[in-house]
Amino acid sequence: MKKRFLIFVLVLSITFIVINQSYAKSDWTGNANLTFGKPINNDPTRGIYGFGTNVDFGKKSWPVNIAIAFFKFKGSGDGWLGSVDTSATELRFGVKKIWHIPSTELPSMYLGGGLFMGDARHDWPDDSVESDEQSEGFGGWVNSGIFWTMGTHFNLGIDLVVSYGRFQDHMYGLETAGLKAALLLGYHW
Repeated sequence: MKKRFLIFVLVLSITFIVINQSYAKSDWTGNANLTFGKPINNDPTRGIYGFGTNVDFGKKSWPVNIAIAFFKFKGSGDGWLGSVDTSATELRFGVKKIWHIPSTELPSMYLGGGLFMGDARHDWPDDSVESDEQSEGFGGWVNSGIFWTMGTHFNLGIDLVVSYGRFQDHMYGLETAGLKAALLLGYHW
């Protein structure tokens, strides 16, 4: 499932960039951004970092853009049962409202939200637990951030996402809940 998420979002991002080059002067607009960051919550995620893509697109006359995002994080930390390797993946769908301030040096701001599908996994390498946890599920997300468009196409900014998804498994119940903060680098058309 993780590889399918990554391939889907990567192909989608490249497709929108290539297709929208021919419509650059039309009434379509959007952004394709890479994000690099980490989850910030109370789970065993202190040593975990991640990456992702955020794509939004729509007609300039629409009040909101359609938003699609992928985020994958992985790493090690100390959980309440000892050392733990954690990974999670989210594929997010929703809408995003972007406020551009034309002809200024001020950043653009956005607010978005929607639903996500994802999976989470905890592995205890020191065998302190009988089994590892893995689960899939869905939940909701809200994000906000600011970015500067340098020149006419290069985006640089900060992306914050709050998501909640509780996935059922046989022992504890996993979640990818919490705040994720990321640096945003990308392309605007």
